[in-house]
Amino acid sequence: MIQTDAASVEAVTREISRIAETLDGRLGAFAIHLESGREISFNATERFPMASTYKVPVAVHALRLVEEGHLRLDGMVTAEPRFLRVTSPLSDYFPRLGIAVPILSLIELMLVHSDNSATDILFDHIGGPKATCARMKQLGLGDILVSRTVVELLEDFANVDLSTQDFISAAHQWEILALLTEPSDELRKAGLRFGDDDRDTATPSAMAGLMAKIWRQEILNAENTALLIDILTRCETGHNRIAGMLPPHIVVANKTGTIPGTVNNVGVLALPDGGGTLAVAVLMKRAFGELTELERVIAQIGRSIYDYFLFNPAAD
Repeated sequence: MIQTDAASVEAVTREISRIAETLDGRLGAFAIHLESGREISFNATERFPMASTYKVPVAVHALRLVEEGHLRLDGMVTAEPRFLRVTSPLSDYFPRLGIAVPILSLIELMLVHSDNSATDILFDHIGGPKATCARMKQLGLGDILVSRTVVELLEDFANVDLSTQDFISAAHQWEILALLTEPSDELRKAGLRFGDDDRDTATPSAMAGLMAKIWRQEILNAENTALLIDILTRCETGHNRIAGMLPPHIVVANKTGTIPGTVNNVGVLALPDGGGTLAVAVLMKRAFGELTELERVIAQIGRSIYDYFLFNPAAD
């Protein structure tokens, strides 16, 4: 007996629920088949911290400013010392402080390597989190709340007050980094607190919706859409998440987000043999354990969603 579409959607949703039950934490997922509008939804209207997936909205806002003539991709901005973050790839590519960096390079570093220095430099030139949040609302994505710069977000997570300092020293940054990487009761408390904070959060449906709008060229022109998709396909941090259990020929244009208690991935991919396109978001909060195990959860969900749409094609 062939299952109806409603029955098969229910089956894959139950499978996502079973996978989610293996977590010490909370998970939400949303997928939409762009050509047919069919959806898979699991806790998809619940708010989750975006972590570094919020760099996609930042990039969209920057590219809209380019299209509006307020910014140039080849425009040069100064990488001032106040933006330097330890472990930032920017410091590897541009080891001398105070040098000029193109806007396009900042976007690439932010999305390909999840560079926090590049993100905060870019924030400084596009009106900050408030302007990015307003842009999301303008684009019909009001459930995406961008509230803080990266350093503000990490300070809040680590409960370190650096607001009175003109320069965030490497020593203070390593203090934050130590909390973010060393398993401890304090780390868990910080992750739980972060998961309950509505700032810099989004729903899985809104994040998948953003990826869908990007792919459909609904929010950027054709040139900038192609540019953004190309950059996202080169993301270095998402190989083990949505794409982790997919066939190797499936390319996922994606962005990750990771902070203790939160392991995320949002992306868009084309199904083989003209099967259409999927926009997918898998977000976590208050979730703890080995990173490899948390990434495997996302990979399992990604494969379940992929298989559903691959083997249940839309009716002509």
